[in-house]
Order: sequence, then structure tokens, then C-alpha cells
Amino acid sequence: MPSSRSFFERRAQEERARAASCGNPVVAAAFRRRAEAFQHRANAQFEDVLDLR
Repeated sequence: MPSSRSFFERRAQEERARAASCGNPVVAAAFRRRAEAFQHRANAQFEDVLDLR
């Protein structure tokens, strides 16, 4: 089972790919914002793991 961090990193990568393939700059910006939010959550998951050690 994938960790929460890898799940959010994968979702961020998918959103970045959508932004890259999107022809509409407004929609692409929305995909990039979603990717940033997913990456932020992935980083937060990683920091939680470090705090537990």
C-alpha cells in the first residue's frame, strides 16, 4: 500500500502533467495550483514522519 506522501506526490505529478498538456492558460494555472497544494501535503506528510523519529 503506498504511503500518504507517495500518493500526494503522484497526484501532484498528474496535475503538473495536466497543466503541461492543457491548451487553456487559465485552466493550466488551476492545475498548477492544485499540483502545488498536493506537493505541499506530500511535504507535510514527510515532516510528520520525521517528527515521529
